[in-house]
Amino acid sequence: MIVSADLNPQFLNFWPLAAASWVKTFGITPTLALVSRSEVNSKLLGKLSQFGEVVVVVSKNQAPLPNLAKLARWYVACKLNDEVVTVEDIDTVFFDSSYLIQKLENFNSERLLGIGNDVNQDDSDYKGKFPASNLTGRGRIFSEFFESSSGESFDDFVNRFRNMKAIDEREDPFNNPKNFSDESLIRAIRRKSVQDLIVTIPREVDIQSDWMDRSWWPSDGKIPGRAILANMPRPLYNNQTKCQEIIDLYFPEKYPWILERKSRIWENPDNRIRSSFRQLLFRIRFNLRKIRFPIGQ
Repeated sequence: MIVSADLNPQFLNFWPLAAASWVKTFGITPTLALVSRSEVNSKLLGKLSQFGEVVVVVSKNQAPLPNLAKLARWYVACKLNDEVVTVEDIDTVFFDSSYLIQKLENFNSERLLGIGNDVNQDDSDYKGKFPASNLTGRGRIFSEFFESSSGESFDDFVNRFRNMKAIDEREDPFNNPKNFSDESLIRAIRRKSVQDLIVTIPREVDIQSDWMDRSWWPSDGKIPGRAILANMPRPLYNNQTKCQEIIDLYFPEKYPWILERKSRIWENPDNRIRSSFRQLLFRIRFNLRKIRFPIGQ
């Protein structure tokens, strides 16, 4: 199982919880595809490696880090040859294994299996898509689908999708993160492929009652008795009270926070640059105002 993140605490703090849930629920040690602009320091890497395998993907690419993090899990999956891998979101926690195991009974070793072709198909922008989570298959089939050679670098992998505007113009990973969808990218690749390497099946669950989702999170934070999984509110650090019952399932004594940041919940190098630029503009405007209207006059 592969999840991914950059060095943004909004997502990285979910790693211990996501990893522990996969170990406890499925007996699987997960892999974290960690995207960084430079090598990750050994102290942080050691902290992360306590919970599962960590594959650091260093990128000099100018695409936004949140987009790179989404693509990193596909890139790492492409390198796993005959291993069977499922890709999941780092902020999703499973309580029960039976739902996913039942769905994976449809797995064909020569295809990728996508779950959720019944999701939002009445939405024209969504038609033909399926959720990116739980796409499952052998590494060599991921590689064939994404047309990724064994020696391809991550930045070359990402660059192949630059300026891609096939259906809804959300396929390009160089877009603003709000305007990029890895689900749109997968749909576009699938449509242009000579051979369709993905089989999709429906979820066939009532997500309002069988799932906990951040968009309808219980006010008391209690886990419903029939809940299969939780798509958790972000960031975890700022939502501890809402998520305490889930945290206690895996870490009843103390949660091992990776990064303890109470503020600036979208903290990454791209946004620090933008934030610094905004601060510079503010200082320039403030000083110009002082020149026009000298203090004390």
